[in-house]
Amino acid sequence: MIGKIAKVFFGSANDRFIKKQYKTINKINALEPQIEKLSDEELKGKTENLKSASMTAKRLTNCCRKLLPLSAKPRNGRWDNVITMCS
Repeated sequence: MIGKIAKVFFGSANDRFIKKQYKTINKINALEPQIEKLSDEELKGKTENLKSASMTAKRLTNCCRKLLPLSAKPRNGRWDNVITMCS
């Protein structure tokens, strides 16, 4: 009974998860007009840039993890903060 009442006020776990994703979805949708304007060649170039940036971020993450002492732990259980400190 209490669970049903809480679900009415707060929504289900799935509803809350989807609500959190709306910010990201709106940011992605805002980029669509810019991407539509690109020619095929420009789009291929942009794809290559994103791939190389992704690989650089992965290498940086791996380097930071190797350089940090084993006793070091990231804040909030995320390595993003540590990566920022390493770069």
